[in-house]
Amino acid sequence: MKLRISFKKKVVLVIITVMFFFGTLATIAVYGMMQRTISVLAIEYFESIVIQQEETLTNVFNNSKSFVQHLAAHDEVIKYLQQEDPQPQDAFLLAHFTRFDIDHSYQAIYLMDMTGRTVVSTDPTFVGQNYGFRPYFKKAIEGELVIDSAIGVTSKKFGYYFSHPVKTPDGVIIGVLVAKLKDTLIGDALRPKILSPEGGAMLIDEYGVVIQTDRQELLYKSFRPLSPALQKILADTHKFGNITIMPLQYEAEGVILTEIKRSTAFETYDAQHQRNEIIGIARVNNAPFFILLEEPTQGFVAVAKKIARIVSIFIALASAGVAILLFLLVAKLLKPLTKLKAVASQIGKGNLKQVVTIDTGDEFEELGMAFNNMTAKLNDTYTNLEGKVWERTADFEKFRLAIEAVSDPVIITDVDGRILYANKAMETLTGYTQLELIGVKPSLWGRQMPIEFYGKLWETIKIKKEEFHGEITNKRKGGERYLSELHISPLLMNKGKLYGFVSIQRDITARREADKTKNEFISIASHQLRTPLTVINWYTQMLSKGEVGQLNNEQQEYLGRIQSASKRMVDLINSLLSVSRVDLGALNVKPEQIQLTEIADSILVEMGNPIEKKQLHIVREYDPQASSINADPALVRIIFQNLILNAIQYTPEKGIITIGIARKGIAEILITVADNGYGIPVGQQARIFEKFFRADNAQKEQPEGNGLGLYIVKSILELIGGTIWFESEENKGSTFYAVLPNKKD
Repeated sequence: MKLRISFKKKVVLVIITVMFFFGTLATIAVYGMMQRTISVLAIEYFESIVIQQEETLTNVFNNSKSFVQHLAAHDEVIKYLQQEDPQPQDAFLLAHFTRFDIDHSYQAIYLMDMTGRTVVSTDPTFVGQNYGFRPYFKKAIEGELVIDSAIGVTSKKFGYYFSHPVKTPDGVIIGVLVAKLKDTLIGDALRPKILSPEGGAMLIDEYGVVIQTDRQELLYKSFRPLSPALQKILADTHKFGNITIMPLQYEAEGVILTEIKRSTAFETYDAQHQRNEIIGIARVNNAPFFILLEEPTQGFVAVAKKIARIVSIFIALASAGVAILLFLLVAKLLKPLTKLKAVASQIGKGNLKQVVTIDTGDEFEELGMAFNNMTAKLNDTYTNLEGKVWERTADFEKFRLAIEAVSDPVIITDVDGRILYANKAMETLTGYTQLELIGVKPSLWGRQMPIEFYGKLWETIKIKKEEFHGEITNKRKGGERYLSELHISPLLMNKGKLYGFVSIQRDITARREADKTKNEFISIASHQLRTPLTVINWYTQMLSKGEVGQLNNEQQEYLGRIQSASKRMVDLINSLLSVSRVDLGALNVKPEQIQLTEIADSILVEMGNPIEKKQLHIVREYDPQASSINADPALVRIIFQNLILNAIQYTPEKGIITIGIARKGIAEILITVADNGYGIPVGQQARIFEKFFRADNAQKEQPEGNGLGLYIVKSILELIGGTIWFESEENKGSTFYAVLPNKKD
């Protein structure tokens, strides 16, 4: 039995549900807002922390820079290097270095000559070693105070190198003094006490490589992949020994390091530990390093969740109180509905003279009056309904008889293509009965065309809501295929809403067979005519060359007329053969890489005589980027021949013909052939691509012609997936546009 819930309870449940829904949204919003606010505050606070640590590190680095700068200026160091043959590991100078390092902050203090060889060092293993390949030596010998970091070639220990040139009083550089700072001093200044155990601190060099950190799994890893050139620099300078630098899996730091000017902080995702973190980064002042602090965001999220729980409890308590009040209030407000229910029950039993009385002075009273008006109108409608039903039935019968009388097959479908009605002619065409057709889709006898055909059909009639005209191959119930002309029109309501489709077909199988026979006859006849015409051309050429005797002027004139007529006949036969091949579908498309400009220019050379005779001016507008195309050279040549020949024939003497080749989109080439000739009359432009059609002014100005050229061009372009159109104005000229697809295979 179906569970019944009173309207009163439904109203209360709906309001509680709405309150719960919006309460949940409010909780989520508060949670999100708090999380964002806490995140923003945490980021700002974190940036201040990283700046403090940067200042601490800067002090450490500045102390070391001052240390090496002052030591390099000592007279003892300068006088030692000025000796002609200074003895390595001079005891006096070594003691001087040791005394100067009061806090024992340095792994080694050593002096290098101009070649990079170490001559004095607090670490005796350095003496005699040549570190001239190190950047801290190369830059210092040029006069710079240098800060560098690297793994020692000799000690195999990581350290920070501070180098300064040793100069004579007159400014001549005679060596380099280097102090290698202990990395423990940097480690003490790197990590702030405020970081949680899960947080981390690291120092990054100018290449984005972590050189010091309290998280050993990150040591000597880069924040972005290193380029081959950068890897070569690190290898040549032995900066990290034999360690291979691998990139970390952070989302943003690699980009920010290259752009940061002072400091920044942001939230990002650590893929290695699969958690969100707040990152603070600062550039160490006057040093090629960055300090980076990271802290997981779990602690900040916990604060936001606590606030969200408090809001949720408040909303739940408020919802419970409101539900009790609503239940009592709705019970009183909905009493008039009981009266409406009783009257509606009587109307349902056929008693249409019932009247409801509600005296509340509000919308329920208006509802009762509207209910009474509806009942009265329903009574009137019911009285007249039977007559209207008979009237609609008669109209439908007239429509059915009219459709049945149509000789062409007709079907009516819904918006999804399911057949609602089919006439007798459709039975005759398909072999299926009307009962078999109703409720199915035309695919019952279709599915003989490429899937692209049906895609275009449905796009035209259902999406664009336009009529579709075309030819389609279907299959009768017995399996026999037939060809039909198909016309489909959308059925639209007053406001353009699609209601269905009406389709009319006409079997043209016999007509197409007749066309095929005709084209085959034309093809055979044309081939047979070419042989005698070839013989005629041979003999006329022999006569014109005087191979069988000299001809007088009158005979030469007659011979010229014969040659001209023979040429026109050959052109006509070639055109007929092209038309025949197009109509029979016998054109084979064999694309290859060709140069359009070469084809166009070769045709202009072939047609040089008529161009010179009429003194035509040829303008070439070739785009070098659009010349190369993957297409069938023979078919492209036919397109150019016919378009250029048309322009020559229908342009008066001293006219201008412009031939353009340009790129259209990514995979198409646009060919334009424009002239300032006779143009095409507006009333005849719609027929310009018909077989054998020639405009009246064209026949008057140029009697010779067969009207096949543009038909052939259009047919070839449709075959290869191209298009053609034109613009023309009588007595001003025409421009034909042909689009060639640049097929890659």
